[in-house]
Amino acid sequence: MRKLYTLALIFIAILLANYAIADTVETPIISPNGGEFETTVEVTLACATEDATIYYTLNGETPTADELSIYTGAFTLDETTTVKAIAVKDGMDNSAVAEATFTKAVPIVATPIITPDGGEYQISVEVTITCETDGATIYYTIDGNDPTAESTLYEGPFTLDTTTTVKAIAIMDGMDDSEIAEATFTRAQYDFSAVCNSGQTLFYYITSNEEPYTVEVVSENDWQPWYTTEPTGDLDIPESVEYNSITYSVTSIGAYAFAHCFGLTTVTIPNSVTEIGGYAFTDCSGLTEPLYNAT
Repeated sequence: MRKLYTLALIFIAILLANYAIADTVETPIISPNGGEFETTVEVTLACATEDATIYYTLNGETPTADELSIYTGAFTLDETTTVKAIAVKDGMDNSAVAEATFTKAVPIVATPIITPDGGEYQISVEVTITCETDGATIYYTIDGNDPTAESTLYEGPFTLDTTTTVKAIAIMDGMDDSEIAEATFTRAQYDFSAVCNSGQTLFYYITSNEEPYTVEVVSENDWQPWYTTEPTGDLDIPESVEYNSITYSVTSIGAYAFAHCFGLTTVTIPNSVTEIGGYAFTDCSGLTEPLYNAT
């Protein structure tokens, strides 16, 4: 009886040996484990199972035990690639497939540099735009809209003579467009001041800086208080005024130019003035005589 029992155990052991489940090779380790890179990246493969052979692919297909795809050492990638790898060893089941995707970053064009970087100016300002990315093309706008490749092509310095927001973008094939650069240039309330014949200091805004040269009389400040020292008494606005060796014709009086100048008693306006802005003399309660033109 005991003999039969022993034979049965031997038979069972033989069956288990024939049908034993083989061990599985450890899944390969891809280092680094994918991600974004700028120019190139070096990739290594390893397996914790001793003496296992690693096979890999770079074309997205699942690797097999093909001598053409056997891993022999670190390799370098210079474009977006998915690496897949398996490890194989005789007497063991093949490993699971390891996978890692390496994405080459698209370089970005450097943000344009606007010079000067905005601010307040008088009369006019020359603006230049540059880009540190060689070969990049710059486009810009002066109407407040974001620039695109359909905007004005930058070909050299340009001049502003009004309050303006400049926006610029740089573009180059094979690279992402730059960030948008932006600078706001604010034309000052006035361009120069001069003492008139009646003794008051008047402030002038150049309306034409080429022939015929013209200016507008404006207030010192763009909001209340309109003046640090208000003009008072009898005011004689000149027909022309000289600045930087140029004689400008006084052709207009701006809005609110003399608002709240309570101390004015009379104002003489020259015949050269053809336009008077709204509220130019509002609340000038001290005027004792109507405004009149010089004869």
